[in-house]
Amino acid sequence: MNDSHQIEARARIVAVRDGQVRVRGERRSGCGGCSDASCGASTIASALPSAQPLEMTLDDPIGLHPGETVVLGVGAGRVLLLALVAYLFPILMMVLSAAVAANVGASSPNQILAAIVGLTVALVLARVWMRRRGAYAKPEILARKGSI
Repeated sequence: MNDSHQIEARARIVAVRDGQVRVRGERRSGCGGCSDASCGASTIASALPSAQPLEMTLDDPIGLHPGETVVLGVGAGRVLLLALVAYLFPILMMVLSAAVAANVGASSPNQILAAIVGLTVALVLARVWMRRRGAYAKPEILARKGSI
């Protein structure tokens, strides 16, 4: 999928091996609007375990070296699709399951159980789909930015 709009981030090359590079990028807060350390979102994000640097192995299309900084990009459409599968699909399945149970005359506890089962099945299906499509969300190296 070739998205015309890319979500970009910078990362540092930490290792090079056999046509692939290991990159390390900093996780940022959701808004990404600023670098203000006094921002509430930034403070919360830095306190969470997920605030640790993110590392991944990518193909090296441009002959990179350790220490260089690169721009990584992933298509905005890809991110949107993955967000829909991860968040919207399970919620819809939960509501649909409860609605079907109510429509067939199930009691309130059974409607709640149907909602929980629908949510659980949807989460499992979303996880399987996302694992099979893992490379789909993998960023690409777009440009070299120099050494740090």
